[in-house]
Amino acid sequence: GSSHFGAALCQGTNLVHVPADAARVAGAGAARWQAFAAELLGQIDGVATFFHEGRVVRRSQYRQGLLDGESTDYDGAGTVVQVMSYRANLLHGPVRRFWPDGRMMEEQSYQKGKPLAPPERFDAEGRRLAPGAATPSLLVRLESLFKG
Repeated sequence: GSSHFGAALCQGTNLVHVPADAARVAGAGAARWQAFAAELLGQIDGVATFFHEGRVVRRSQYRQGLLDGESTDYDGAGTVVQVMSYRANLLHGPVRRFWPDGRMMEEQSYQKGKPLAPPERFDAEGRRLAPGAATPSLLVRLESLFKG
């Protein structure tokens, strides 16, 4: 079958094109997308910039095909949604999620892929919430990315 996935790799900063219908891929299509992404990412050494419909949605640092360093996700408006730290493809260091105005929503530290403690959560005004209190789903913010 034909492939509607495409990418352009270059030395230094890598550009990765995410197809416009990636959010709707399901079933066998999802398996094809995952295989394509795994093959492509295995070649990356340096910063990869991911796009959706012409907008930057993620910038990640790779070393020998593995996430290694900072990875930043952006919403449809280009605002930072979360910043994660990786070492050898495992979360390692702080993971921070943000409200649309840039204030901290949640922070949690990891070591070798495992959380060191429960996340610290903050309300939209920046006040620390009681342990176990829920914050709005990060997926709600990421959904705006795919709505165009």
